[in-house]
Amino acid sequence: MKRKNVVMLSLGEITRVGLCKAFMNQPKLLLLDEATTSVDTTIAHEVREVLVRAQR
Repeated sequence: MKRKNVVMLSLGEITRVGLCKAFMNQPKLLLLDEATTSVDTTIAHEVREVLVRAQR
């Protein structure tokens, strides 16, 4: 049997990876639709803070 390294991410982890990818290129415009839906409240608060700082 072949060995396979499989990494299963939770929905919240997938969301965080997507947000990180979105910010990597420092876009001038970023469209987000329910960006914090699948993350816990602590992470959601941190994401909101980052978005507010990015607007400045």
